[in-house]
Amino acid sequence: MEIFYSKLLPEIAQKENVVLITKCNKIKDENFKILTIPDKFLRIPGTGKLASILFTAVELVKLKKDIKVVHLPYTSNAGRWGTVFPLLKWLFGIHYLLHIHGGGMKEWKKLGADKALFHSASKIISVSDVTKTEYEKRTGRTVEVVLPLVPFKKVFENKEKIRKKLRLNSKEKVLLFVGSLKGLKGPGVLLDAFVLLGRKFIVEKRLKLIFVGDGPLLSKLRERARESGLCEHIVFTGLVDYDEIPFFYRTADIYIITSHFEGTSKSLLEAMFNGLPIIATNVTGINNILTHNVDALLFEKDDVSQLKERIEWMLNDKNRAKALSEGALKKYDESYAFKNTKKLLFRIYDGF
Repeated sequence: MEIFYSKLLPEIAQKENVVLITKCNKIKDENFKILTIPDKFLRIPGTGKLASILFTAVELVKLKKDIKVVHLPYTSNAGRWGTVFPLLKWLFGIHYLLHIHGGGMKEWKKLGADKALFHSASKIISVSDVTKTEYEKRTGRTVEVVLPLVPFKKVFENKEKIRKKLRLNSKEKVLLFVGSLKGLKGPGVLLDAFVLLGRKFIVEKRLKLIFVGDGPLLSKLRERARESGLCEHIVFTGLVDYDEIPFFYRTADIYIITSHFEGTSKSLLEAMFNGLPIIATNVTGINNILTHNVDALLFEKDDVSQLKERIEWMLNDKNRAKALSEGALKKYDESYAFKNTKKLLFRIYDGF
């Protein structure tokens, strides 16, 4: 979500006057104004949430004459805004747009402010069809889908040069995983499937499995890799700077996503953008983007044996792999390019 807005705001600022109210101190841009939320209220420890609410409310009231709409991201911890935004709309006519960035959340508390927040929102949009359905059912409101697409960077640097920089053999076949190493993303399923391929197959095909990302399962996965005796074929990069990730897509031969659920996966879309053959879980948030044997090979969630077979299939049939990668790239260009998100958002903003 942070990546999405860091890429989106400079684009919006080309057409609209933008003011960003945030706690993040990493965003720097001369094209829009940034108001930084204080960590504490009156320097009192433990008052971060109160400071956030009061500071935002005061600044919005100051700006009320110039506000077309407030674009408010909504995640599981955003319910507290229901204590202030409905009042700002009622008292000062400040309209706000809710952009839902997460699904599968817990039921709202009876005395919570989430219901009020959704009830008073002038418009509700969501990052996926899945969350759209969930929140339309939950709120009785119409929700429009605006995918959280970002502009991806194309790397044209020579593949061998990049591999040398990443300390990879130019003849290795790279299987790439990009994402947080946590249970929901299923990295252990990929590691188990890779081990199941067997040393003989891995050596013959010169395979290298690369996990790009950090997370709570990192140490456990490293230990399992050591126990497998295949450490020389498995790489864990840990946390990688966002601007460096395109180099891994450029050097990869196959992209694999093993998530149990996705909203709209940026790593998946970036793999499509880079024209990589893709193996992915047949789950919500993925199977509404990709179709088995048309633009990807899909496997059932947590099915290690089936994933192993899909990897073998992709490696042994170059023509099929090429056709699938071309299908994924075509799908990206038609439906998931960043220009589509900009176009939709500007249409929505113009409605206020």
